[in-house]
Amino acid sequence: MSTHYEYHGDFVYRFEIARDEMGAVEWAGVDEHPPLPPRRAIALSRQAVLEQFGQYRPENLGFRACALQRTEDAARKYWYYAVTWFVPDAEGEGDPSSFTIPVSFNSVCPKPRISPRTEAEHA
Repeated sequence: MSTHYEYHGDFVYRFEIARDEMGAVEWAGVDEHPPLPPRRAIALSRQAVLEQFGQYRPENLGFRACALQRTEDAARKYWYYAVTWFVPDAEGEGDPSSFTIPVSFNSVCPKPRISPRTEAEHA
């Protein structure tokens, strides 16, 4: 399982992609193109951000980056995309912050588990 944490406002977002989801589409990492085109990963993550932060209008989101990420266990390597967006702060005012959403090669953007941030996470 690959776990990715994001922080936005007073909340922690924990994204988990199970190994069977990551491994559903094979890619050795040496082929010229990954099985999921980056543009498709960007589109999927944009929709996930809009669903997560329904109060934001689409024009308030700014694309930042789409990067291949790898995690591995003893048997094999697993690949996915980490797509980063600039999103408004929690109150919709002030400077936007980065928010990254993982996207598996089988087009899954996992739903995060959301919990309040602790004082230590605010520091």
